[in-house]
Amino acid sequence: MMAANSLQLRGAHLLPTLRALAGSAQRSKFLRAALLLLLLVALGYRAAQAQVIEQKRAEEFVAAGEYQKALALYEEINSKRSTLESALDLADINIKLRRYVEAEKYYRLATTYPDCPAEAYHNHGNVLMFVGKYEEARKAYVIFAARGGDPSVARECISSCDSAFAIAKRPPFFSINNERRINTRYSEFAATMHDDYVAFTSDRPIGYQPTDRNELEATFATLEGVGKDTAIQLLLRNAQDPTNIVRFSRINQHDQAKAAHSKYDGDKYNHSLSESDKVKRREELAKERKRLEKLRDKKRKIYGGTGKPYLNMYLSSFQKDQPNEGNGIVGSYVWTSPIMLPAPLNTGEHSGPCCFTPDGNTMYFCFSEAFDEASVSGVSHVGIMISYKEQGAWSDPAQFPYNSRATYSVGHPCISSDGRTIYFSSDMPGTLGGHDIFKCELDASGEWGKPENLGSVINTPHEELFPTLDSENTLYFSSDGHPGLGGQDLFRAIGKSGAWTSVENLRAPVNTSADDFSLVFLPNSKMEGLFSSNRLGGYGGDDIYSFKRLTSPIKITPVPQEKYLLAITVVNRADSAPLANVRLTLSDEKSQKARSLSSDGVGKAYFTVTPNSTYSLSAEASGFLPAQAEDIATGKIKPGESISILLPLDPLVKGSAFRVNNVYYDYGKAVLKKAAFKELNKVVKFMKMNPDVRIELSSHTDSRGGFLGNMSLSQQRAESCVAYLVEKGISRKRIVPKGYGPTKLLIKNAKTEKQHAKNRRTEIKILEVGKKKKK
Repeated sequence: MMAANSLQLRGAHLLPTLRALAGSAQRSKFLRAALLLLLLVALGYRAAQAQVIEQKRAEEFVAAGEYQKALALYEEINSKRSTLESALDLADINIKLRRYVEAEKYYRLATTYPDCPAEAYHNHGNVLMFVGKYEEARKAYVIFAARGGDPSVARECISSCDSAFAIAKRPPFFSINNERRINTRYSEFAATMHDDYVAFTSDRPIGYQPTDRNELEATFATLEGVGKDTAIQLLLRNAQDPTNIVRFSRINQHDQAKAAHSKYDGDKYNHSLSESDKVKRREELAKERKRLEKLRDKKRKIYGGTGKPYLNMYLSSFQKDQPNEGNGIVGSYVWTSPIMLPAPLNTGEHSGPCCFTPDGNTMYFCFSEAFDEASVSGVSHVGIMISYKEQGAWSDPAQFPYNSRATYSVGHPCISSDGRTIYFSSDMPGTLGGHDIFKCELDASGEWGKPENLGSVINTPHEELFPTLDSENTLYFSSDGHPGLGGQDLFRAIGKSGAWTSVENLRAPVNTSADDFSLVFLPNSKMEGLFSSNRLGGYGGDDIYSFKRLTSPIKITPVPQEKYLLAITVVNRADSAPLANVRLTLSDEKSQKARSLSSDGVGKAYFTVTPNSTYSLSAEASGFLPAQAEDIATGKIKPGESISILLPLDPLVKGSAFRVNNVYYDYGKAVLKKAAFKELNKVVKFMKMNPDVRIELSSHTDSRGGFLGNMSLSQQRAESCVAYLVEKGISRKRIVPKGYGPTKLLIKNAKTEKQHAKNRRTEIKILEVGKKKKK
């Protein structure tokens, strides 16, 4: 009985304890949950505060024109949490950096949000115009109006789309060529001529010279469709770009923040400071960090607005190269290695573009500091400087009398052929909007008279920039206000100074949907010259292009409206100039059906294709080796998309060679099978297209079998091919048959049948390229 009572007592004693423990556990669980919630709130608050700080700092960078640094911060913010605001911020900053393809991507993202503002659709339309998507741009402008946007602005924009369609359809009277011997992955632009010299402006690093052609072709490869993987490999070879965002933004920001914090140590971070003192300290820190960043960038000669070096002026002599006759394309030029103009013309900050008086003894050039402390807005304005050549040296620059660097810009000077009129672009009071083109004339005392706005025939409420003159003082300029193809287009003023009646768009291919500007003619020429553009397919931001005015328009094929397209660009591998009249044949590898057409005046051609198919492409042109691209897979191509292919052709030179595919024989025999005739007919066509060429036709075996037997067999097979060509009308004197057997294996240790098949091949080698007989 006692035992039972004892157990009950112990049980009665334990019951409240167990209940207490249970309650304690519940309270502990609740407490842990509460603490976790508080921690999450605190972390969320801290993250939100950090994002607010990053956002504010990015806005400060934008206000100061430090766009590249702002971009790095906006990308960091967006990577943590993508919102409508972050998409719009990234779109806007990419526009400021002229990264229009990226800007279009972020505007497209922004328009997926239900509360996307009307203005974003307007800006999206502008960017779509810039990348040449006129139909999509028109739709964006319609939505802009439907969401409450200004109807008059929408009508003007829609009209611009319609004008772009009309202008693009007109046949062009120019051929163009990227001057790849002077352009780099940086920007080169605004060429100006004097005698046999070209002065141009570039943001390449001081002392920089391109050393690797792959470096120059990387961007071109990316945009013109040779394939993303190939382009990435080209870019990786030259990854030491000093403008890399990671290197010059995130690393620099860490170093700069560390340096700034070192100045504010000790009691400046004492938690006992009042809130107002803490705010004051943070403001001091931000100011000091900003100062250190500017000092660091100046020391490294990096401009925060682009993340690239400051602009400098360079000088190069050039002579005309031999053009590629017969394809309607302008010839290239041979450039000497550029020399940076000395101080005081280049100042270590932004210098250029420039122009010279007719006698070459006076230079007018643009100058802008990286950050102008005198500027009311905190943004550096451009001014024109004047330097005189005295005893072979340039004088210290003097200010153009109508500069006002604190309030507005004056730049892009050009001088008339008599040296008595200067034209320039400015946003000074009295403009119609944006930058207008003005002129000043020399008065009787030799001083420049007051600026005169050229009026509404030339200027618009938008941007008119880069005025230039030809030998007859015809005015050329760029504008995004007159009807064009998107971005800045080049125009010619019709009429005479003071009595202009209209302007004429120079049309494609001089103009594109990108920025095209700063056109100048060669000395004593009305037909050829140079201009600048940041169009897709160039080497860097801006490139220098040469042009030739034609007496009759060249053919440009309109882009078909079919849903699935293969867009081909044919170029000369030697100089990347586009090639016209190249015969292209596209074969469906499944059905073996083939279609043929010729490239147009700018090397373009378009085939319709079907999804989930595989094609092969071949090209033939007089003066070039045949070329082909195999295994072109369309995959799950989306409606409205196109696949871009860049097809370079090798010029005919002694020693060059190409392979003849699928020349079939029975095993161990030299008798041609009928399946080989199709490929050998291509050789017949090549020989007839190039009657001045003498070739070696070689046959190669794999490594299996006896050596002497393979040598004999390959010689017999080469003789069989030559006999077929002679039968088709090709002179025996133009062909040397050669059997190499297994002596020139492509795969020395071949093991698979596929590898052996690569070793069994027929090749054509150019032995001689004679001069064509004149008719």
